[in-house]
Amino acid sequence: MKSLRYLGGTFDQTARSIMTYAEGVGMTPVGKGKFDQTARSIMTATQVAHWMMQEIERVTFLYHTTAVQYIGENFGKQFVYTNRNGNPAISTEVLKEFGKLKPGRAEWDRSERRWLTRASWEKYIRGE
Repeated sequence: MKSLRYLGGTFDQTARSIMTYAEGVGMTPVGKGKFDQTARSIMTATQVAHWMMQEIERVTFLYHTTAVQYIGENFGKQFVYTNRNGNPAISTEVLKEFGKLKPGRAEWDRSERRWLTRASWEKYIRGE
């Protein structure tokens, strides 16, 4: 299979499986690796959570606002919502799956509204 590029990174095995399935049933990516709405419907909260963890590990942090925007545009609106305060938010289903992935790997920085790798978090709290 040829190497697939997705907004600066390569697809992981899960995404390749989705591409194979999507192409097998006649769906094609729309634009820079983005799927049409039908293809997005086969994405799962677990896959979104895996993207979040990969992004944190790739650049050492992930801001909540960036994550919400990217998830909504690239995985589908079903994974984001507007919370009771009127702010964009990541679905509880995605956050639940993300919580299963992050122990010891990522930490939430409440004041900055971002996740950090564990190593970056430790430097941050030590003031380095």
